[in-house]
Amino acid sequence: MTRRAKGRNVLEIVNETPFGIAAIPAIDRNGDERLVVCVAARYALPPAGRAFADAPPLHAEQSPPQLEDSYVGEPGRSSLEREGQAAYVRPAADLYVRGTAWTARGQPAIAVGVGIELGDCSRQIAVIGARRWVSSLVGVRASQPEPFTSLPLCYEQSFGGPAPSSPLGQDPAARPHPANPVGCGHYRNAREAMDQPLPRIEDPAALIRGLGDRPAPVGLGPIARHWEPRRKLCGTYDAAWQRDRAPLWPPDFDERFFHAAPPGLRIPFPRGGEPLRVTGLSPDGPRGCCLPTNHLELAASSRRPARRLALDALEVDGDAGVLTLIYRTSLVVADGAPPAFERLSVREVES
Repeated sequence: MTRRAKGRNVLEIVNETPFGIAAIPAIDRNGDERLVVCVAARYALPPAGRAFADAPPLHAEQSPPQLEDSYVGEPGRSSLEREGQAAYVRPAADLYVRGTAWTARGQPAIAVGVGIELGDCSRQIAVIGARRWVSSLVGVRASQPEPFTSLPLCYEQSFGGPAPSSPLGQDPAARPHPANPVGCGHYRNAREAMDQPLPRIEDPAALIRGLGDRPAPVGLGPIARHWEPRRKLCGTYDAAWQRDRAPLWPPDFDERFFHAAPPGLRIPFPRGGEPLRVTGLSPDGPRGCCLPTNHLELAASSRRPARRLALDALEVDGDAGVLTLIYRTSLVVADGAPPAFERLSVREVES
């Protein structure tokens, strides 16, 4: 592939790996133009219930990293399905899990645990059968969970929700939940809650016990840019920014904004070889492997030094049985930096 920088300099990018790659223009926080090179390496997860201590095999299909966000349903009104990989940097690594929660052997149960372990990182969630708030002698109580066999993992099933109705529209409690505006369970009183559903995805260490509980939303998938805590890292877009800085990032922009993984799944950059194990994503048992060890670099035909690509995002897709590793680096392409023609190569190197 080739890219033309500022309508004058031409960059040719050659992919010497078996993986999919993409090149994206970007502006960093200093206002410098960058070319972001992103690689997606897809692997086939071993079958569930089978011990697998080695790296998984390459998947038969290799495709470029997804650059645009995709949603479970209507964009902006549903949870994020996949984060577009167009960021120019990520300060650490994101870990995402998508798929369906399953009970053991697909037999009806009222609850199941779903979790992921990668090296020293461990995150667990509880998936519970459907419940509703019902009347009782002391007000309202949660009904008994209904048996189930499977449930798609999405933030629509976690605590949060859209704004409850408000006659005047001025009640702060009637605003959408800032950390999960598409969830459920965000009720102000018993009248609103009566016969309404409880969240089905919860933190096992902070289960909902009563109507007044306000747990933090939990999940294993990416969170959208306009949700907290990401939104507050985006910086201040006020009159001063519009006058002095637009369209660049504001001075208080925090590059942690590029993290889409939920709290607990933002991890140090993996080196490769770490054991990975996921539970609750198959009726047949856990799935696991060791992370592949890839050392990728971006080399240039000019005097630029080669740049290593960082493994800064990992997605486990339980339904598709695919592990995707995202590698990234970038280089400045400011006017006068590259020659009129420059050849870039993405290649595998020794450690």
